[in-house]
Order: sequence, then structure tokens, then C-alpha cells
Amino acid sequence: MTRHRAFAIPLLASTLAVAQEPRPGPPREPPPEAFSACEGKSDGDACTVSLRDREIRGVCATKPSGTRLFCRPTEPPPLPPEPR
Repeated sequence: MTRHRAFAIPLLASTLAVAQEPRPGPPREPPPEAFSACEGKSDGDACTVSLRDREIRGVCATKPSGTRLFCRPTEPPPLPPEPR
């Protein structure tokens, strides 16, 4: 292994670890559409939220600190486009 590779592997690992850390600050609140999608539904019911030009499928759930149901996505959001 060359010296460059020996240096790059730990650097890459530390960069990935930093990229996966949660964002600082208070947790983000779901958008109003996520709450509207679960009005009249029960915990665990399927739901769909329309945001911008996308439809997001999920399941009605409550936040640990809340009592209102919101549509929690069942799949992670898509990655942002690669910078050019």
C-alpha cells in the first residue's frame, strides 16, 4: 500500500462519519401536509403526502414528544443531485 492510500483510507472513513452525524439543534418539525395526511386516521394507517412535485408514501405515527399523528415516510428521502 502506498503512503497516499494509507492516508486516504482513514480520511475517507472520518469524512463519512462526520457526514452521517445528526444535524445540530432541535429536531425538525414535519411539514403541515404530513399532519393533514393523517387527519381521521389511526396510528399505523398508510398515508401519502404531496410535497412540491413528489408523492411520499408513509405510515401515520406520533413523534415521541407529541400527540398528533403525522405521515412518517417509509423510505428515506432521495439524495440531493450531485454538484456540477
